[in-house]
Amino acid sequence: MPIRKFVRVAGLLAVAIVIASTAGALCDTAHAGETPTEPPVVTVLPANDKERAAVMDLFAKAAAEKSTDPVLQALTQMATRKCDDFVPEIRKYIDSDKAEIQAAAITAASANGLKDEEKRVRKVLHAKPKQKTGTGSIAGVVAVACIQFLTDQGIDGEQEFVLDEWLKPTVSDERKMKQDWASNVIRGSIAYFGRTKWMPSVPYLIEEMLSQPIPSNPNDPKCPPASYWETRTRLWQDYEGWARWALKELTGQQYRSVREWQAWMKTKDKKAFK
Repeated sequence: MPIRKFVRVAGLLAVAIVIASTAGALCDTAHAGETPTEPPVVTVLPANDKERAAVMDLFAKAAAEKSTDPVLQALTQMATRKCDDFVPEIRKYIDSDKAEIQAAAITAASANGLKDEEKRVRKVLHAKPKQKTGTGSIAGVVAVACIQFLTDQGIDGEQEFVLDEWLKPTVSDERKMKQDWASNVIRGSIAYFGRTKWMPSVPYLIEEMLSQPIPSNPNDPKCPPASYWETRTRLWQDYEGWARWALKELTGQQYRSVREWQAWMKTKDKKAFK
């Protein structure tokens, strides 16, 4: 057998083995279509005097030491605590050029109810910074924070951008799926659609988010490698329940299989999903 043909056959066999083994494992761990999972809501409590003082001390320490580490610690604590004294510091770091600090500041802004920062958060989400990676987009952790802010504050208007620029590219690119932020981008996007009742997401959720990810044609030369399907299946175990929750929120319906959802879609006017 020629070497190229042998390599291609070996690759197809690898995909088939992964699909078979993954499907077998999931039979024991998941029952697709039976358990919609509502995204958790973080509880944010008023900071007591001790907590407020500890946070403000961190900002003072950051200024004295000219270090950003205490800033990140302080902003992270603000994700579950709110206080009027925190607000000026939060606003200061929303435009930080350090991804982790910017993400923490946007998360803290949401926790502290700073809906008036909507314009700045939208601007951050759409930014195209020059990065060493050449991606031309903001860091994944920042995107997660922006999407969470929009979700928490019930802000419409960015759903299509989130779908086209973050959700779809993430689940179609193995490199992106392997990033630490991938699962949060996927689940955060789904939660955003569900919380804001964005009906145009329904067809995509049905076709792409419900079924265990397997290639429709493993013999297609364009079929992604086995590692892609392994990675996406692991993520699917995290987001599938969220997708079913979102569909229930959006449609009031709950079906087990994609085929049942597709049959239901055929009974509806397509204009309902535009």
